[in-house]
Amino acid sequence: MDKVNVGIIGAGFVAEIHVEALRRVPNARIVACASPHNAAQFAAKHGVPYHFSDYRALLELKDVDVVLLALPNYLHSEACVAAAEAKKLLFAKSPYA
Repeated sequence: MDKVNVGIIGAGFVAEIHVEALRRVPNARIVACASPHNAAQFAAKHGVPYHFSDYRALLELKDVDVVLLALPNYLHSEACVAAAEAKKLLFAKSPYA
């Protein structure tokens, strides 16, 4: 696989940290982000081609290989199940994991 296409669910502080980390991974490319609050601004700031207010739209993109959860912990479960049902690989780091 040449590139791993990443979709980020969340566009706050944690997402900013992950973007900076992903910039250091040569084969990673952020292709989409989703947030009900500021996805468009986040996408413009980081050059992300697709942005959505509903993460379920991100999960429908065939270009997304991996989903990174950067949203509050109490929202992880629903997004995780939806990502699994969409047959996406999942990256989520929680202090409770």
